[in-house]
Amino acid sequence: KLFDFIHIDIVHIHHMLNHYLDIFDITYERRIPTFATMHDLYMVCPALLMHPMGKYCKNLEGINCKDCLNEKFGIEGDLISKWQKEFYSKLKRVDKVITPSENTKSIALETYPDLNIEVIEHGVDKNFYKDLNDLPHDESTAHNIAFVGGIDEYKGVEKLKGLIDLVNKSKYNIKLHECGRTSLMELNSNNKRYIYHDAYKRPDLKGLLAKNNIELILLLSNVPETYSFTLTEAVMCEIPVIVLDIGALAERVGKSNCGWIMDLKSNANDVYNKIIEIINNPDEYNSKKENVKQYKKNIRDINDMIEFYHQIYERYNSDYSVKYDKEFARQLLSYGNEINRLEESHEEFDNMIRNTVGDMNRYVAIVNSRRYKLVAN
Repeated sequence: KLFDFIHIDIVHIHHMLNHYLDIFDITYERRIPTFATMHDLYMVCPALLMHPMGKYCKNLEGINCKDCLNEKFGIEGDLISKWQKEFYSKLKRVDKVITPSENTKSIALETYPDLNIEVIEHGVDKNFYKDLNDLPHDESTAHNIAFVGGIDEYKGVEKLKGLIDLVNKSKYNIKLHECGRTSLMELNSNNKRYIYHDAYKRPDLKGLLAKNNIELILLLSNVPETYSFTLTEAVMCEIPVIVLDIGALAERVGKSNCGWIMDLKSNANDVYNKIIEIINNPDEYNSKKENVKQYKKNIRDINDMIEFYHQIYERYNSDYSVKYDKEFARQLLSYGNEINRLEESHEEFDNMIRNTVGDMNRYVAIVNSRRYKLVAN
């Protein structure tokens, strides 16, 4: 009734956490153009395919989804088959599913093989980074290397812990930084050549990186990121990166050659050796830095992204351009970008899911478009 009363013209679904799936049926029955963006892998798995062991579940043998969901959220029974059956039936009803990377598209198609999926990378406000050369820098002769963002078992906290020990013992003049918080309290304070900066507000990151002369950023996620705004921040600040060979991080770095891709099984010693190799090869580093600058030019500006979506909406609803201006699209899509940023904080996202679950019946109700109770076999 609400849809009929306010005359909804287009629906763009950015996430289904805390929502029922009725929205897919309502828009389908009323023939309202509908789009769904997979900012993460929630529509494939409520645990985002992240096993409690801190690894991507598809890379683990003998993994049982029932045990995983029980350990992470206290869920009993066979939820995952019902989850995927419900989402598959709903996603087939939308006009277009959107993912921010080819890797995310391929993961989605492994579970939902015939969805209409288009890859649209996220945009960024390029004007925000025009003052990079004017930002204050501390005088330093050290090689300043940083982890950026919240670091937990999925983001490489054990590698950070190992690197702190290696850097503190190194003959090379290296300083290791963490811009964000970690899941290990012992790492949330300074330690010799390890500098802990605590949580930051996103607008402050470019200044933080510049002030500390960060020349290399480590993004060592061992689960597939769907896009990684943190990588975008690094590129916009013209800093090369080291990533592991998984997800959108490897995809984007591989396409742009804006850094180094290491084997997924790499440990702290491997990463440290790669850092030393980079330090000893300044020509290669400078080449990567030039690639970063080129990739920076190629990243979509947020206004270009808005215009692109504007055209898609208008293609499916000819009245769209008459009723809505670009500022409306900007507000809509900036909300979607914030959803993607939240997904990059796995611990916070897990807590949101856990708080939503309650018990089995309540959790199953979230995926059930008609709100009837599903009983686990």
